[in-house]
Amino acid sequence: MDETPKRFDRIVAILIQLQSKKIVKAQESADRFEVSLRTIYRDIRTLEASGVPIYRETGGWLCLNGWVSITTCTIYS
Repeated sequence: MDETPKRFDRIVAILIQLQSKKIVKAQESADRFEVSLRTIYRDIRTLEASGVPIYRETGGWLCLNGWVSITTCTIYS
């Protein structure tokens, strides 16, 4: 099976968690998706490279408050 759809689904799920203002913890995400911590770190870097404003918080990551993505538009409040 092609790994790309699984990776895409995982990255989108992490993005949804970030947008819901929850702290995303690497170990919890790795356990949930049955991947390594390194894979989760790569996924977070992919989101950052895509323009998602992510910052580190004690124990995980958060998305910049008020950030919303609508298709190709990014709105900051």
